[in-house]
Amino acid sequence: MAMMLPDESGEDELMVELNTTPLIDVLLVLLVMLILSIPPQWHAVNMGLPTPSAKPPDIKPQVIVLEVLPGDGLRWNGQVLPDRQALLRQMQEAARLAPMPVLHIRPHRQVPYSAVAHALSTAQRQGLTQVALLDGFE
Repeated sequence: MAMMLPDESGEDELMVELNTTPLIDVLLVLLVMLILSIPPQWHAVNMGLPTPSAKPPDIKPQVIVLEVLPGDGLRWNGQVLPDRQALLRQMQEAARLAPMPVLHIRPHRQVPYSAVAHALSTAQRQGLTQVALLDGFE
């Protein structure tokens, strides 16, 4: 619909504007209907959590400290290991213990990471699952 408005010179001028109010009303109704038609999403993660027990277990796992020394040296609970095969045997024996012992790997600050990575991979291959890296020493 056009409306005629007089301008300053007295002539009628055609005013061309689109009435957007009904368009906005229709869009809002469509938006509300879209929101109401979307099914609700229930975000839930089902987890199998352990059941609480009456008392904590009395058995504490053994803590084993493996020190990685410069020059391919290794110390197992303070005892110097002559070679990597001795480390492998010690880890195999530790993996058979019940409960599983906790292995603390403590590298010297000057030891390259490859020596620490070898100790970690050896522990993983032997089945030691509770491994911790301690701060290096000098």
